[in-house]
Formats: sequence, C-alpha cells, structure tokens
Amino acid sequence: MVRDLVDVSVRLVKAQKKSLVQDEATAKANEKTC
Repeated sequence: MVRDLVDVSVRLVKAQKKSLVQDEATAKANEKTC
C-alpha cells in the first residue's frame, strides 16, 4: 500500500516537472515569435 502511494506521488511529481519544462519552452517560443 505505502509503496503504491509513493510510486503514484513520484509519478505525479515527474509529470508536474515535465509540464513545467514544457510551459517554459512554450513561453520562450512565444517570446521569440513576439
């Protein structure tokens, strides 16, 4: 049970980091186009 919860939380953190990186990349791209 605990291991499953930890695994899920780790996946969520990784997903959040990925989305953050993508947001930064898109923001930089938008700045360049503007």
